[in-house]
Amino acid sequence: MTSINKHKLFFKNFSWSIAALIVVNGITQFCLYPILRKLLGAEEYGNVLFLIGILNVIAISIGISVNNSRLKHITTQYIAPKKYERLLSAIFVLTLPIALISLLLTGKPVSLLDVLLYWILMCSTTYRYYADVEYRISLNYHGYFKYYFIISIGYVLGIGAYYFLEHWQLILLTGELAGCAYVQMEKKKNISFTLEPNTYEADKQEEHYKFIIKSVIFLLIAQILVNVVLNADRILLKTIVNGTAVTIYYVASLAGKMLALISSPFNNVLIGHLSKEDGTMSSKQYFKICILLFCISCLVLCAAIMASIVFVYIFYPQEYQTAKAYFFIANTAQVMYFSTGILNTVLLRYINEKYQMYMNIIYISFFLLIAIPGTLYGGLTGFAYTIAFINILRFLISIFIGSVVLKGQEN
Repeated sequence: MTSINKHKLFFKNFSWSIAALIVVNGITQFCLYPILRKLLGAEEYGNVLFLIGILNVIAISIGISVNNSRLKHITTQYIAPKKYERLLSAIFVLTLPIALISLLLTGKPVSLLDVLLYWILMCSTTYRYYADVEYRISLNYHGYFKYYFIISIGYVLGIGAYYFLEHWQLILLTGELAGCAYVQMEKKKNISFTLEPNTYEADKQEEHYKFIIKSVIFLLIAQILVNVVLNADRILLKTIVNGTAVTIYYVASLAGKMLALISSPFNNVLIGHLSKEDGTMSSKQYFKICILLFCISCLVLCAAIMASIVFVYIFYPQEYQTAKAYFFIANTAQVMYFSTGILNTVLLRYINEKYQMYMNIIYISFFLLIAIPGTLYGGLTGFAYTIAFINILRFLISIFIGSVVLKGQEN
């Protein structure tokens, strides 16, 4: 494939991935969450955001870690896809106590049905984030779009389920189960990389499987650490301040999250294409990417602040007066977080997974040393400023460690 055709394919896939993002986030941000806010009130809505935050930490971390490990090692440590699903099934069992403890932390009465629905939601969301690997491996981003479109339709149907049964988990669960069912039907049509191991590979399956588990562990630790901070507004503010503070910060940072989420489909397409490429990256090339990304981040931040003024005023008028004081600092934190995610996606292809873990251990250490005391002493304002500072530090850490490791690989 020529260089021009490769670029055309990349941007075509990126366009389908962006379209998928717009559909699923359009439904959740403009429909589901505002409806829940009106029905539940600020405090209870904050409790739901807290539970969704924990859900995101667990489900996204596990699903994306197994997904990326399969992508990264598809040509070097091939194992049968069913073994990845068995690994996920074993992990699902471990998430049950997490679901129970999370519900108890809200301080609200918890029924067996609440636990069951929340756990099934956690498992199905995890599988959803893993399962899109079927499309990423084959670079079938038109199929990727249809996958997320089905999930979005499920969310809309879930609103009806909520009105009848009054369990908020059903809104999201309907969409996640729809996505899981759809991808299972698609897998029967051989949409993915379906190469079966040859005799030599079959002999090496156990060895490869151990290698993959090690890879998943490194990526999982890195993902959990970073997702804890990403969802800190829901977890830390609920624990230290209250549910209303969760709602205010969530609303103030929402435009930044939505604009910065463009990095998610970009990362999906990027790692899919990079997994097919050979070669290395120089430290100079990486540094140029960092400079370009910083400039783009500044433009995205300006757009996020302007969008916040309009979006919050229209969709969250009750919180507008309080939230507007945090538009700049909250959106700065979000934009810098997702910009660093792009850098780390590039590094995932060219350096060992353990460096992702090392960078995120440094990141979480700053979070523990700065953000928690800042929230304890400064409340919502202390949290907003410290989390922005930490995310800027994370961006600089990725530049430094990436440059040093790539430079070392050149020598």
